Amino acid sequence: MLSELDFLTPEEAKSTLEKVMALKERWIDRSQGFYPFYSLGANLYIDSSSDDDSIYRKKAQEQNPILMANFSGLYDKLIALFQEVYDVPVTFVDGFALPGFHIFLASKVFYEKGGSNHFDMQYQKIKWPYADIDYDNPISFTCPVALPMAGAGLQYWDITQDMVEKMSGTEFAKARAVEPHYLGYSLGKLVLHQGLLLHQIAPTKEINPGDARITLQGHGLLCDGALRLYW
Repeated sequence: MLSELDFLTPEEAKSTLEKVMALKERWIDRSQGFYPFYSLGANLYIDSSSDDDSIYRKKAQEQNPILMANFSGLYDKLIALFQEVYDVPVTFVDGFALPGFHIFLASKVFYEKGGSNHFDMQYQKIKWPYADIDYDNPISFTCPVALPMAGAGLQYWDITQDMVEKMSGTEFAKARAVEPHYLGYSLGKLVLHQGLLLHQIAPTKEINPGDARITLQGHGLLCDGALRLYW
């Protein structure tokens, strides 16, 4: 259910990172005062609620031109990769956020804890402008362009969203208490999965000054015969 694909060369990853860092004034602060967490780009899971997507659409309108102006080659490469993998037309969604970047700077609070465990179901927060939508097979992808010295990765459990719907709270807690699997990230390698497997940003036990965990992030749904990418 998870795969790792060659995407960026070391030189391309370095060039992408340099562009992200040069755009620091356009980063969106996502920290709420807890740790240095930013994004370059809007995203549904933070910027939209189930009954109001206006903030998301406004931020996407503001950030998309910045992203496209600086990363058009990256997006062309992303579309070509997914066309090869899925053998369908691949495009972005008008009015939705382009795939963007998660930016976590050095932080003992976050690195030692990692992210919350979750399923990627943010597509439920917005109305999709298509007739035929495959909600059962979404995709999520992550490609690191900067990693902490001690490494970073994804933790996941053998628990799907469908399984949780049939579990009691006690059963879910017991299943989640099992030691998770770990997939270590490599610069320029794109990790692809369905998003409906319980997962989290893995903790990084060793923190060094100047560490950064910066990843290209996005999702996709098959709609009207094409894979539609967004964040």
